[in-house]
Formats: sequence, structure tokens, C-alpha cells
Amino acid sequence: MTTVPINLPISVPPTDEDFTTALNRATESLGLTITLESTLTSYAGSIHWHLKQGTEAGTVEVTWWNRPDGQRAWVSRHANRTGSGWTIEMAGKLAEEIIRQLAGHLTWQPQLHTYRSPARANVGTPRNEARSRPRHHALASPCPRP
Repeated sequence: MTTVPINLPISVPPTDEDFTTALNRATESLGLTITLESTLTSYAGSIHWHLKQGTEAGTVEVTWWNRPDGQRAWVSRHANRTGSGWTIEMAGKLAEEIIRQLAGHLTWQPQLHTYRSPARANVGTPRNEARSRPRHHALASPCPRP
């Protein structure tokens, strides 16, 4: 069996729903069909899918394991289920497409906070941006030439 890891975003862990949605979109864009959804007994709590390409022989498998200490996901293919060879190339493409779909569909969105003070002249600018501007730039002397 050959396994291709799916490198999940570390800063924002996806939920089960995020991963399932990303997988569904990835299979649709690559022309694959989910033929089985189950769990693997060796990975308690995992979700495991079998995917096929049309009526061609061969199967690609995807496993999502949402553990308390972190998530793991991978695409795998068995040597005896390669069919005409489409699974060899598709395993890597599918892993990349799932990552791409996850990047565009995370339920968590960063919250952007801006500081606004009506008493200051720079109303509407973020607090850090206002502080990073030099206060007396007009009075600064030019750099001496060597």
C-alpha cells in the first residue's frame, strides 16, 4: 500500500464537516465518485472513503482521523487495486486538491479588530498602523551623503 499524507493547516485545524466538504468538492472537480464511506477499526473514530473514476477498475482511499491530540488525513492506494494505473497519479492529485479545497473552506475565519478613536486625527486606521508612522517626519534631517 502506498500512502500520500494530506498536510493539514496547523494554525487552523479543520473540523469533520470542513474535511468532508473539501473531499466532496475535490472528488467532484477530479471526476471521482465516492463508492464507500465507513470507518477503519484500526483507527477508532476515523472516516474512511473509497473512490473510483467512472467505471474503470481501481480504487483510491481517503482516511480522516480526528483525534483528541490532533488530526491526520491521508490518501492511499493498494498495489492490487491500481486498475489501469490511474490511481498512481490520482493519489497525489487528490491530496493536493483536498488541501486546496480546505484552504478555501474553513469554518473558522480570523477576526480583524481595528482601533478607532474619535479624539484622534487618524480615525479609521488600525491602532498599530497609526503608531508605526513617524511623528515628526517633516522635521527629520536628510541623510548625510558620504
